[in-house]
Amino acid sequence: MLVLFFVKGGNKVKKLKEFNFTKKILAILFTIVTLFGTAQPILAVESSGSGKWVSGQYDSGIYTTDNRYQVGTLVRRLVNSVTGEKITVFCAEFGVNSPTGEIKEAEHSIPDNPKTRKACKIAYLGWYSKYGDYVINGGILAESKRDMLLDYVFTQQYVWEALGQSSATFRKEDIQSQYEDFKKDIDNEMRKIETRPSFVKDTITIECGETKVLTDSNKVLQDYNSIDVTKDGVRIEHSKGENTMKITVDENCNVETLQISDKMMRNWGCIKEETVDKDTTIYFTFEDKVQNQLYSLDYNDPVSMSLNLKIEQLGNLEIIKTNKNGDLVDGTVFTVNGKSYNGDVTVKNGKIKLEKLKKGIYTVKEKTSSDGYLLNTETYKVEVKPNTTVTLKVENDEPKGTLDIVKVDSETNQKAQGDATFEGAIYELYAAEDIYNKARTVKYYSNGDKVANRVMNKEGKTEQITGLPMGNYICKEIASSKGYLLDTNEYKIEIKYKNQNEKIIVNSVTSKEKVKKQKIHIFKSGIKSQSGEVKGLANVEFTIKLASEVEKAYKAGYTYEEIWNGIDREGNKVSVNKSRVAEAQKIAPDYDKITTDNNGDCYTKDLPFGKYIGKETATPKDFETATDFYFSITNDESEIKEIEKKVKNIYINNEQLETYVRLLKKDLKTGKLVSASSATFKIRATADIYDRGNGKLIYKKGDIVTQKVGNTVYDSFTTNSDNIIVPEKSYNSNNDEKGTVTTPLKLEVGYYEVYEISSPIGFLQLDKPVEFKIENIRDYDKDQENDYVVEVVVKNEQPTGTLIIDKNIILRNNVDLSLIDVQDFSNIKFRVSAKADIIDKADNSIIYAKGTVIGEYNLDKDGNLKVENLPIGIYEVEEIETLSGLVLDSKKYEVKFEQKDEIQKVYEQILNIDNITTLVSISKTDITGEKEIVGAKLKIVDEMNNVIDTWTSTESEHKIEGLIVDKEYTLIEEFAPKGKVIATAIKFTVENIKDGQRVQMIDKVVEISKVDLTTGEELEGAELQIVDEQGNIIEEWTSTKEPHIVSGLEENKKYTLVEKISPYGFEIAEKIEFVVTPDKETQRVVMKDMPILTNVRLVKIDEETKEVIRDKFTFGLYEDEECTKLIKEYESNRKEGFVEFDSLRYGMYFCKELSAPKNYNKSDKIIKIEINDKGVFVDNTQLENKDSIYSFEFANKKIETPKTGYQSNSFIYKIILLLSSIILAVVTIVSKKRKNNKKK
Repeated sequence: MLVLFFVKGGNKVKKLKEFNFTKKILAILFTIVTLFGTAQPILAVESSGSGKWVSGQYDSGIYTTDNRYQVGTLVRRLVNSVTGEKITVFCAEFGVNSPTGEIKEAEHSIPDNPKTRKACKIAYLGWYSKYGDYVINGGILAESKRDMLLDYVFTQQYVWEALGQSSATFRKEDIQSQYEDFKKDIDNEMRKIETRPSFVKDTITIECGETKVLTDSNKVLQDYNSIDVTKDGVRIEHSKGENTMKITVDENCNVETLQISDKMMRNWGCIKEETVDKDTTIYFTFEDKVQNQLYSLDYNDPVSMSLNLKIEQLGNLEIIKTNKNGDLVDGTVFTVNGKSYNGDVTVKNGKIKLEKLKKGIYTVKEKTSSDGYLLNTETYKVEVKPNTTVTLKVENDEPKGTLDIVKVDSETNQKAQGDATFEGAIYELYAAEDIYNKARTVKYYSNGDKVANRVMNKEGKTEQITGLPMGNYICKEIASSKGYLLDTNEYKIEIKYKNQNEKIIVNSVTSKEKVKKQKIHIFKSGIKSQSGEVKGLANVEFTIKLASEVEKAYKAGYTYEEIWNGIDREGNKVSVNKSRVAEAQKIAPDYDKITTDNNGDCYTKDLPFGKYIGKETATPKDFETATDFYFSITNDESEIKEIEKKVKNIYINNEQLETYVRLLKKDLKTGKLVSASSATFKIRATADIYDRGNGKLIYKKGDIVTQKVGNTVYDSFTTNSDNIIVPEKSYNSNNDEKGTVTTPLKLEVGYYEVYEISSPIGFLQLDKPVEFKIENIRDYDKDQENDYVVEVVVKNEQPTGTLIIDKNIILRNNVDLSLIDVQDFSNIKFRVSAKADIIDKADNSIIYAKGTVIGEYNLDKDGNLKVENLPIGIYEVEEIETLSGLVLDSKKYEVKFEQKDEIQKVYEQILNIDNITTLVSISKTDITGEKEIVGAKLKIVDEMNNVIDTWTSTESEHKIEGLIVDKEYTLIEEFAPKGKVIATAIKFTVENIKDGQRVQMIDKVVEISKVDLTTGEELEGAELQIVDEQGNIIEEWTSTKEPHIVSGLEENKKYTLVEKISPYGFEIAEKIEFVVTPDKETQRVVMKDMPILTNVRLVKIDEETKEVIRDKFTFGLYEDEECTKLIKEYESNRKEGFVEFDSLRYGMYFCKELSAPKNYNKSDKIIKIEINDKGVFVDNTQLENKDSIYSFEFANKKIETPKTGYQSNSFIYKIILLLSSIILAVVTIVSKKRKNNKKK
């Protein structure tokens, strides 16, 4: 154009002006284009990184006591020297300079220091919450911006205070006052923001199956974001804007406590909305001596909340009420007391179920029983467990009846009369109806069934009949006792329920019995001293006494004369002590006293059953007194059918008394007649014997009694027996009962003795002769031939054996003896049995058959035993019980007793028997079964769960001496050494062996492996725990590169392996339930963690057009920044224009282009890809997750195309072109107008 100007020449000046005008317009246009061409959008500061900044600051003119050089608190901003981004900031280093206008490098990040974070909160509340991203400039100093300026200055001062860098005050009092108010407002606002719901500090108790609504009295819950999450069976619901939170616990929840931390709530999004962390709190760290600064566009400190729940585990208790037969019983009332129930319940249909009880111990006690049943007084303790129904079965018993049968004399109403006795009467009890239990499900007796029988004792009582079910019965006597008539009455008895506490219903039956009685007729004929016999003698007095009572009086020391009231044996009156006579009469009173009539007859009253002695106590003058006489009443008059015999007749005269003598050979101890072999006796007079009629001497004292029968004179008498040996001149008769011999002739009244000249086989010699006398007393109880007989019993004894046992205890060495008490041997018992038939030499009967147990005997305290009076024979001795803790001696010992002569009475056999203690060796080993494990805490309990012994295992087996044979014990491991499982309890029975027994408990190992699902390699860093079925934590640990050996587990129990925190870069695995098996192999539980895998997509774009390049290209993914360790090569998807780095774990990667798309330059740029828990970062820029894909763009330049600008500003360039066109149009129009004006 300059050339053009010079050609024109004459219009040079004007054209130059036009040129200048156009030039100005073009300059303006060029400036606009330049400005828009360099324009960049304003970007938010990244949460971390670095940049270059220029500081700007203004003097506020507001002074504190810290300000010097007449400079007030400075108001600051930062400008990014690259992007031009401007932000308002606050000084974080009081007293450090920030050069204005200089570009300084700064690292920026999110602060984690508590003081700094508080300062950032102050900055937010004091400034950014009011003014947002407003960027200060000099305009803030205007009067109209005074309040904004004060807010900045006050915020800055409070920031310094929070950082502990300044405690200055403002110089002007009104400003200081405003500042104080400002701080209070900030503090209040911060306090309000930090305020959590009112219930977060409480432990909230809630039951399984319950829903509880929590109301926040602080009224801040409404500010929290909504959540609806379920954890471990607990659902937590909250809606934003509401001031309540609903907690619902599942009925089957099995955790007792649930602690929801702030962090957990944050992860669930339950935070105050205004406190959500938006990563807009930035701390700028400049080089030394350059002031650090902070920026906080939001509160950026999430306020969450926590919950502490105590979950009452619920279970059910069912009480089943039955009788002893198992039948359900209704109507019983129980009192139940426990954690969540205290009250009475009534059983219906035999059962009552209490539901939703809190877990724990409950006591159940029966309060009222059902009708017809006894109260069960036992107090039951029942443990209610979560999510289960525990059943308590309580039995009720029915009361039982007891029957006392009493027998009394119908006349005396008490004791028996005469020689009659109550003993031996037999009574039977019968059911008078069908008798059932209360439920009528068990029939005890049918009508008429015999229930029991009882035999009466001397006192008129029987053993009680016990255990009778409720019902009606009949009792009757089926056999009378000696001397009494049978009671024919049937006694009705009702055993009837009274109340729940009356266990025994006692009834009684009294049987009044009639004693047998009969009258005695006595006819007296006498012999007069001068005239001889007189028939029918009148006025003779007879006194009747009971013979047994007379005998008692003799034994009590009273004389014949005292008993008979001063009359001697010949009927003469003698002088006696009256008081003694009176005492004797009390023992032997008169039963009757009768006197003959003119015909010599007299009759007694009805005399009760018994043997009586009659004495003539008054004789008419000149007549001889008759001898005393015996008679018996054995039948009742009603039992005698013949009328003439209803009265017993006794004829009394004074003829001389002679009698046969019957010798009876009996066993001294058993009283048996000795019939097996014979004995031979001689009878000798022990005083002179005279003929009472003529006074002639028959035997002198010491003479042997001889009797001539036919032509034979006998001087001894041999008993009849199975094995008869009859010496010469010895009398024997096969007609005599075996074991007896009766003299062939009678002997006269007098005193005699019997001595034995030959003893029966198996018996000892007679110690001394047996004396007897023939009295001048008639016994009208005759033998079979109606002859009077005197019986003389000669008793010999058989020799016996005495067994002596001497017991000793042998104690082992080096063994715990605390369980053994050897101070008292009295609980050691022996059994003595017949090894062969034990024969009674009296009658060859078997006393004890072979194998019969003779007896069981306990030692005395000192360990001695003496068993006496064993019949001669062969025995077997065995120990059947010993002291607790001793081995029972199982050997059977033979003991033989043999008679060697007729003199030795006792033969002794001594057994020395030793016992040894039981010995149980407890071995605690690992699964190899070889090496003893040290450190296991063990105990042994008995069947009643009493602790017998406790110890901690060592390198040697534990030995216990003194456990009881045949008793079951349980070996329990209370605590296993580290890395061992608590073994299943072992039940064992102590064997009766001398060498001891061994019980081995093997500890198995449970090994927990935390592995990578994809590689199987052990993972470290996982926080794991094992919990039992009750939710108790057994062990917690952090995984390492080695499997973890778990401690504290028990065999046969179920556990859950829980991953609380997964290793970095891995997902939390599902819970694993497992049961510790009882086998003795290492049990491995493997929990596999899935790594968190991320797909990162690199989209290839044209650097200028920003369009996706859909062509082939490849990238390499490397471990190192130098790109020497290739992980994998990735080839692009031609259609989509990207490569996808798939399944990347947490970590840092580097990618580099290996081949570029066609017509594009290959880039040398190395991209850093970092994947962590905060996200995916490419060159420190966080990528957005879209459909689980993180994408970023990678630009390539075309080979033939030069750089044309920044494509992202294409819209701006369009505007510039539009503006440029407008300006050109304006320039053209103006030029035309000027030309037109010039023409004019």
